[in-house]
Amino acid sequence: MEIFKCMHCELVFVTGQALGGHMSRKHSGRSSKFNHKKDVRAKREFERMKLHVAKKKYFENMNYDYEKMMQNIEGKMKAKSLINRSQIKKIKASLTEGEVYSSFK
Repeated sequence: MEIFKCMHCELVFVTGQALGGHMSRKHSGRSSKFNHKKDVRAKREFERMKLHVAKKKYFENMNYDYEKMMQNIEGKMKAKSLINRSQIKKIKASLTEGEVYSSFK
């Protein structure tokens, strides 16, 4: 029978899954892989927020209410037909961190 030993506190577990759960609860933040994973997730979330703000600004420039358009399928289809990806990419690139976070408050 294989045993799984915690490298931080010497506890022993009979399954790798139990050790993984223990590590997540008791030693989160001590693993470089876990910290890297958290950083990647945070960057992705910020990029999603930034894209949302860029789309909102793009449609506001065309006098459309982006939030209202996204509430039903007809609005989503209209938004999809009006979208200009290169313009949104330019808007997204010009956004500052402060602009992104202030849009979600």
